[in-house]
Formats: sequence, C-alpha cells, structure tokens
Amino acid sequence: MWPFQSQRAKQVTPPVDLDTPVRNPALLAAMNDVGRAPDASRLDALIRELNRGMYLVVTLLDQANVQPQSPGQVTFEKGSLIKVFEVADASDRRLLALFTDWDAIRKWTTEPVSSMVMPAPQAWDFALAKYQGVVINPAGPLLELNRNQIEDLQRRGRPV
Repeated sequence: MWPFQSQRAKQVTPPVDLDTPVRNPALLAAMNDVGRAPDASRLDALIRELNRGMYLVVTLLDQANVQPQSPGQVTFEKGSLIKVFEVADASDRRLLALFTDWDAIRKWTTEPVSSMVMPAPQAWDFALAKYQGVVINPAGPLLELNRNQIEDLQRRGRPV
C-alpha cells in the first residue's frame, strides 16, 4: 500500500487519440515532486496522475500479421504474435515496462520497436493478469509499482 491514506480519485480515462503523441507531463512532474519531498498531498497528486496516464507499451511485431490502415496504424490479423517487452527486478520478478512518452522509450532502447497505447485502467488490468508489477520509464526517471499498489490504483480509479 501507499505510505499515506488519501481520498479516492475519480476515474479519468481519456479517449485514445492515435494522431496525438502520448505525453504525460503532469505525471512526470508528480513523480519528480514525490521523489523530492514525499508528503500526502504530493502522493495524492501522483496517484491521480497515475490513474489519468496514457501509457506506451513497447512491442516487437516481427512475427505479427498486420494490415496497414493509415500511417502509423495497423490491424492485427487473427493468430498474430505480438511480443511485449518486460523487465525483471532485483528478485527476478517479471514487471511490465510502461512508458510516459517516446523519449522515455528511446532512453531505454534504440532498437526498432513499436508501441501500443494503453490507458491506465487497461494497463493495470494487463499488468495484474500477467506480471508481478510495473516499472514506468525503466531508463528513468522510473517508478516501480508492486501488485498491491496497482490493485490500490484500480480501487482509487473506480468511480465513487
């Protein structure tokens, strides 16, 4: 759980606009603020921004069968293999790598990769189904979340 108790945040799931680059400046600012001076109000702001976040999940599509739709958009055919990049922590637990923007991805890898856009609620569901946690921006500035914290984000993100 989080070191402070706070009010539940209202769920905010922005629409996915694939023509707009994913950026999360408010989330990055909240991560920085909590890192400098962790207190209840800064943690509340971080939780709110984590649940508002629109994340990038790095994928490798070398074995995917896709049909181009428009520049930067494809439709996956049934049976396509989509490889999702993950990381391991010091205890060798599998963590889903989430990114706040393409700059964070490029800090982590220069390989030719693709990405899926995933709003926070879907990212938390996906992480809990397959991983022991998440790490946001593994190349920094990073934030690691364990399963309990992700479950707490889910609870706080649901409408009251």
